[in-house]
Amino acid sequence: ILVTGGEGFVGKTVVGLLRTEGHNVISIDISSEDKSMKVDVTNRNQVKTAFTIFKPEAVIHLASLAGATGKGGGAESIKFPHEYFHVNLNGVLNIYETCRELEINKVLCMSSFSPYGIARCPINEETTFSPNNPYGSSKACVEEIAKCYAMNYGIKTLILRPPLICGEKQKEMNVLREFVYSAILNKPITIFGEGKHVREFIHPQDIARAYSAGLNYLERMEKKCELPMTKHC
Repeated sequence: ILVTGGEGFVGKTVVGLLRTEGHNVISIDISSEDKSMKVDVTNRNQVKTAFTIFKPEAVIHLASLAGATGKGGGAESIKFPHEYFHVNLNGVLNIYETCRELEINKVLCMSSFSPYGIARCPINEETTFSPNNPYGSSKACVEEIAKCYAMNYGIKTLILRPPLICGEKQKEMNVLREFVYSAILNKPITIFGEGKHVREFIHPQDIARAYSAGLNYLERMEKKCELPMTKHC
């Protein structure tokens, strides 16, 4: 199993769990200290070289620019829209095109709840997409690329849309970290609005278990694509 973005906050947890389960896991990442594992997913030649060398049976694609900065609304992506579209779209396109060329037919792809935009709860697979920032839009496009390759080239595909990911060793700022820092510094905890909004959080270990279950499901999956047919399709 080849994991892109395997050195990241979520990637390390996914790689660690799969290895403890006995899988042979290869981690590639643009920040890897091992030159043989240092791969920029926006570089098609680097992706194809790595896939040709390691010959994975399945790919878990986690490498992307994330959207959370603690300011909400995909603030970082609003500042740098081109970078977000460049990395997230070209990354997934290179992954799927390489899988098509090398006949790798299992891909698990990381999306996000961000394509839903500001939605009324509860959100489910049939909730209409309405992204309101470049990050959310880029993830919606990622899903369209994944679905296209699944439907046209038979690459079995599962898409996960996790909510806000929080846990130890996280570098991104979010509301939980802000609360903790405020408490440590003995500063007031700031609540925006009327304090009635609801957010769902998930730990990387839960995501890792979801990907493990996804790998098992791909083995018996009959359809080419298990991407939810949201109303925007």
